[in-house]
Amino acid sequence: MTNSNFSYCNRPINERPVSPTNMVTSNLTPTSVLLSWTPGIGGAPVAYFNVWQAASPGYWAGQTDGNTPWLALYNLNPNTNYAFQAFAVGFDGQYSLEPAGTYFVTPPLYYRQPYYPPRPGCYPPPQYSCPPRPNCGTHKKSGW
Repeated sequence: MTNSNFSYCNRPINERPVSPTNMVTSNLTPTSVLLSWTPGIGGAPVAYFNVWQAASPGYWAGQTDGNTPWLALYNLNPNTNYAFQAFAVGFDGQYSLEPAGTYFVTPPLYYRQPYYPPRPGCYPPPQYSCPPRPNCGTHKKSGW
């Protein structure tokens, strides 16, 4: 038996949550990013936020509870275009109508060899720094 007049927190159960807005990126590295957005005000209460990759092939990137409007993503590819969308999901499972979205490019991954200054006294001797010794050739016997 269902009752269409039943309400949750004085709101009809078939009401959708309000769409989140203003998705932004921060802490962008070649392999990770922090996505954050502004939750919508009004509508049905938000149970959680689902974050999806918006471009093909799309995949489910993560989920946060209704009080956490941010998600950290790891294992991204360097120098790659990404587009993500966040949907608000109500307690009855209904998605918000419009997602909050963002587009970004991860920076390239540069590996730079660390610089180690030369240590004093560890230089190789310069070529031809000493005159050749007599009787030290390949065909002569040395007295040493």
